[in-house]
Amino acid sequence: MKHIFITFRNLALLISLITGLKSTAQSCTISFTSTNQANGGVTFTATAPGANSITATYYWQFGDGSATYTATGGAGLFANHTYTANGTYTVNVFVMSLPTCSSGATGVVTVTNSTSNPCNLGASFSRTIGANGLVNYTNLSTNTVSGTTYTWNFGDGGTSNAVNPSHTYTSNGFYITTLVASNNTSVACTGTVQVAVTITNVPCNMNASFTHTLGSNGNVMFTSTSTSTNSSIGTYYWNFGDGGSSTQANPSHVYTNGTYTAYLMISSSSISPTCFDSTSAVISITNNTCNANANFSLIPTGTPKNWWAIPANTVNVIAATWSWGDGATSNTLMTSHQYSVAGMYSICLSVTAACGATATSCSSYSIFKATETSQVYNVSVVGSNPTGLSEQNFVAFEVMPNPANDIVTLTFVEGAAGKVEIEVMDVTGKQVLSVSGKSTVEVSGLQNGIYFIKASTGQASATKKLIITR
Repeated sequence: MKHIFITFRNLALLISLITGLKSTAQSCTISFTSTNQANGGVTFTATAPGANSITATYYWQFGDGSATYTATGGAGLFANHTYTANGTYTVNVFVMSLPTCSSGATGVVTVTNSTSNPCNLGASFSRTIGANGLVNYTNLSTNTVSGTTYTWNFGDGGTSNAVNPSHTYTSNGFYITTLVASNNTSVACTGTVQVAVTITNVPCNMNASFTHTLGSNGNVMFTSTSTSTNSSIGTYYWNFGDGGSSTQANPSHVYTNGTYTAYLMISSSSISPTCFDSTSAVISITNNTCNANANFSLIPTGTPKNWWAIPANTVNVIAATWSWGDGATSNTLMTSHQYSVAGMYSICLSVTAACGATATSCSSYSIFKATETSQVYNVSVVGSNPTGLSEQNFVAFEVMPNPANDIVTLTFVEGAAGKVEIEVMDVTGKQVLSVSGKSTVEVSGLQNGIYFIKASTGQASATKKLIITR
């Protein structure tokens, strides 16, 4: 892997991913020491027991505004940096050794022998986080003069030249605040320091709303009228109520005749915590004279390695073709398929309706099988109410956002009777999360991939696919 440089703005996103990552075995804890060399040089040595000595990636941030140093394997444990100004600097190092672990460490280094700063100006500050994203900064720079000037960069595009500024962040997230102090004398004399600040108390102020226009032959145009006063809208998730979905801001969708509940969830582009809002509307379609519906879903059965594929519509389908993503196809709607090799497969269903309309729908799934060659992954196509699947007796619910990264909310269309138990399963059917009596589920600890979220009342249950992506 080549050495690369990344900006501090991108590093903020990276750090958030590293600190938010939870793997199955957090086994490495990184630490480092520093040794001062001549003329402002410093040698850094890190140790990270448990990290992969070949594939682990290390990220060094030296605290003086220079580009982050990135290296892979053993080379990442060592870094050399020359400071151009005397002062005390905050140094950060992070390691990512997927899928085993991730870890970070912070320390300080004091430089007194830099030949580029003979006046020994040291930039330094403290910060106090207030309410609603407000941060008050206190300048602690040393060896300043009456004409010393200060340049602040708060990491979100905001700047200041005040001695002790205050700044209000409008989005939750991780930011790097930089202070550059300059004595503006005949001899070049500057100092730079960087300190991280994490904002988590900016209030969520998003309002989801949309309008829809009925077109011809079942076509509906959706227009988001959502607003957000303190953070840009990062994600749109539409669930059209018939198995279809979209992540566009203003999508269109073709329905068969019937009555549907369309949902919109919007979420913030802030890093943490997730800020979202949702809304819904009832759509009635009566003017579609010809339409084909190829949507389908996959859910695990109670038998290991066996799943159901459930077409959204089996009425008036006169021809169907399944493409299983491994080169095999089936030319009938109700069929089954076995996978012999694990991998990521794009499964597609193409249907032809009796009126002549055609449609195709595709979805990607991770196919797992046991190490024994005799055990394979089997998919059986079944009707909308297969035996043993009690979803038809359970109040319908929606999962939003989906795809998700931090928090998902279950919205029950008609309201669940009694206490609801929620569990999240991986593609092998293993339970990875469970929640009792709540409608929200924290999923930030799950790795990217496909999961299934099941809601139960004790007498009936329903299962939906859940995608985690970051």
